[in-house]
Amino acid sequence: MLETTKLFLVRAADHLESSEQLRDMLLTPNRVVSVELVTERDAGSLQRHTGYRVQHSSARGPMKGGLRYHPSMDEDHAASLASLMTWKTAVVAICGQEVQTAPAASPASSNGPHVA
Repeated sequence: MLETTKLFLVRAADHLESSEQLRDMLLTPNRVVSVELVTERDAGSLQRHTGYRVQHSSARGPMKGGLRYHPSMDEDHAASLASLMTWKTAVVAICGQEVQTAPAASPASSNGPHVA
C-alpha cells in the first residue's frame, strides 16, 4: 500500500514540478512507534500482537489519529494511511494532522486474550 501511496505523490509532484526536498519531506513521517503486546489465550498459549503508531506531519497543527485492527496491518500500511490523511486534510484545509495507530490484531478471532 505504501508504494501505491508514494506513486500518487510522485505523480502529483511531477505535475507540480516540486523539488526533491519537498518530495522527501512529504514522504517521510515525523515519527513511527512500534509496540508489542503478548496475551495469553484461553488454551494457555501466548499470542503476540504488534502495533504501529505513525505520526506523519505536524506542520499544520496537532496530529489526529485513528485505529485499525487487522492481522495484516503493518508499519507500511499505517504509514500510508497517515500520509494520505496529511494530504487529504491539507487539500481541504482542515487543521490537525494525521496519526495512524494500527494494532495488527483481529478482535473477531480473539477468544478472550489476557495480558501476560
